[in-house]
Amino acid sequence: MFRTRITELFGIDYPIIQGGMQWVSRAELVAAVSNAGGLGILSALTFSSEELKLELRKTKELTDKPFGVNLSLLPTLRPVNYEEYIDVIIGEGIKIVETAARSPEPYMGLFRAAGIKVINKCTAVRFARTRSDSTAFSEQFITFDFDQGGVALTGGVEYGFALGFAAHWAYLRIFF
Repeated sequence: MFRTRITELFGIDYPIIQGGMQWVSRAELVAAVSNAGGLGILSALTFSSEELKLELRKTKELTDKPFGVNLSLLPTLRPVNYEEYIDVIIGEGIKIVETAARSPEPYMGLFRAAGIKVINKCTAVRFARTRSDSTAFSEQFITFDFDQGGVALTGGVEYGFALGFAAHWAYLRIFF
């Protein structure tokens, strides 16, 4: 067992966070990662909001360890009612949400009111810096990711070089 800020914050044994991969991150994978001591992440948009409720309950049957839900805020072919998904997440007592692709700022009030810890994935330093400057993120976490759903870093900045910039901002908390 490791002792880090991440393990303490999420109540996990190892600082390993499974990414929320659409169509792949289902109850069985999420429970396996959580049962092994990491943080499993269920992919919300793999399911309708009603199916998500059932999958969350299935995950709870498979593990009593902490796990979270990924809520990707990507443009989609079908309109997504994010509030409906958030209602399910809150209603099922989930305390960790990973967001990706866009700022979750419009939903932070709902997450905070429910006591949910938010992991916001950013693929470029400029996005992470903007979000960490926002008062909506003062108690939240920002990850710096090389590849997020096939969206690589933009602007021609090499990964290691970008991480150096990110590390320079002391207020920007980074974990993998």
